[in-house]
Amino acid sequence: MATDPSPLCCCEFRNLHGQRTHILAFCCECDELDNAVDQCLKGNKVSGQKLHDISMVISDRIRIPWFNGALKLEFDFVVPILFLGISLYFASHSLVLTVLALVYVPVFILIYYIYVLNQRKRTWFFVSWNLASLVGNFILYLAYVASFYSYLHSAVLSLGFGLVLLLYLRVILSRRLLNTYALSSKPPPQNSANHNDTDYKDINCCFCTEGPFIRAKHCRICGYCVPRSDHHCVWTNCCIGQHNHHSFLAAIITFVVTGLWGVYLSFFTICTSKDNSIFHVDCSDVYANSRSSVVFVACWYTIIFSLGMCGLLLQQFVFISLNLTGDEFRRSSKRKSFCEVIRTHNHNKGFIRNWIQFLCPQDIVSISGEVV
Repeated sequence: MATDPSPLCCCEFRNLHGQRTHILAFCCECDELDNAVDQCLKGNKVSGQKLHDISMVISDRIRIPWFNGALKLEFDFVVPILFLGISLYFASHSLVLTVLALVYVPVFILIYYIYVLNQRKRTWFFVSWNLASLVGNFILYLAYVASFYSYLHSAVLSLGFGLVLLLYLRVILSRRLLNTYALSSKPPPQNSANHNDTDYKDINCCFCTEGPFIRAKHCRICGYCVPRSDHHCVWTNCCIGQHNHHSFLAAIITFVVTGLWGVYLSFFTICTSKDNSIFHVDCSDVYANSRSSVVFVACWYTIIFSLGMCGLLLQQFVFISLNLTGDEFRRSSKRKSFCEVIRTHNHNKGFIRNWIQFLCPQDIVSISGEVV
């Protein structure tokens, strides 16, 4: 069947069969769903393949208007936004519901985190969760807290928010930077006028035995090798290595400082303090109105999130001080204790030199003795 070659408008898209359709036709021409309903009405069992086909059609039709055609919204990107919004509304009604939400949200994240690691698949779920948390908390600050303070406080918080967002997006989109590193070490053939992803695949994938990168590891989730590989981070949906480690560390530090400062300011707008200390505040009336209760829940959510970031930050500082990457530690710790790993690690050059090497890394061109 021939397809219409004309450009798509902002509300049109190509469906799974390559046919041109409109987002308003969401409930139209769904043969898979019609057949499944007929089978149920006749008392017949609906096959798993049929249910899979239905889910594929539904997910393909969930789109928003965008330039040059409607943009598909992935389930793992939409679910965190809905989940966080519903949980915030649920938790803002009473102290018991707040405690319950602050317990089941981390547990849910931990369970899904373990599931994703075991499945070894890429997902935008945690990226969406991070962005929703970051943007949501900032909007709450502007709507409910900023008016109680001077413009200077809002400017500082806005600067911190913008810096965190910029650094975070830089880490997420760092694959292009990795390609630049690879091309500087081993450029594609001269007769290749247009470079594409296949050019980079041959350059990056050294399968952990040889290649253009120092202390490299081939990530089976991302599908490419990473220079001075530290770990695969589900929160950025990419690997952390020499090409983005600085931005990753800076994003964590900026988030912790900005988040805790925002919590400090927010607590004094919803709670009363006798000695201007955050440790001696009376928050007994926070559930008297929706504004204070929402801010109260968001503050404790930010504190829990920041504590997790502090733990990760501490681990990063220890490993950098020892010139040890997370991947190297995990491989060595399978057969050695932590003390043995530190004692036998051959890249440790002392605290100061380790930090100098991290902050001012050498060229990424392969050094055979360092490739692992």
